Amino acid sequence: MWDEILDALEAHDSALLTGFDENGFPFSVRCMPMADRKNRRLTIELPRNADQIQPGKASLLMHSHNEDLWDLAQFLIRGTLVRTGDGHYFVPASTIGAPRPASGLDAIKTLRTIRHRGNAYLNHRNIERPSVPWDDIHRLQERAEEWRKQRKAD
Repeated sequence: MWDEILDALEAHDSALLTGFDENGFPFSVRCMPMADRKNRRLTIELPRNADQIQPGKASLLMHSHNEDLWDLAQFLIRGTLVRTGDGHYFVPASTIGAPRPASGLDAIKTLRTIRHRGNAYLNHRNIERPSVPWDDIHRLQERAEEWRKQRKAD
């Protein structure tokens, strides 16, 4: 696992750290994790606007793709965010994905794995798959596009 993490750090410029705020709501922030090879953990330097993220369960997502959204590489590290007097570090527990761009077949395998795990999660908890409010999403997209056009015009 550690070699894959090092490979992912080399292949990506930054990562998205997701944890929870003090109210238990998800909170994400862009960061640049650095390998602490001796302790097999990642040093995390958080931007100033990220002080609400709390120590505890967290994940680091690194991904990239080309202009056509091909050559996808997505790598998720699950673990624990720890706060010290000197800053933060992240202790990896498990990984999902490939640290470098995958072939088309690898991408399909990853998507199938994600779908399988999602279904298993829902089935284990006897939860129905939630519906996606596509009409609301499309309305928000239209509003965002109108806002962008207005902003360009100003």
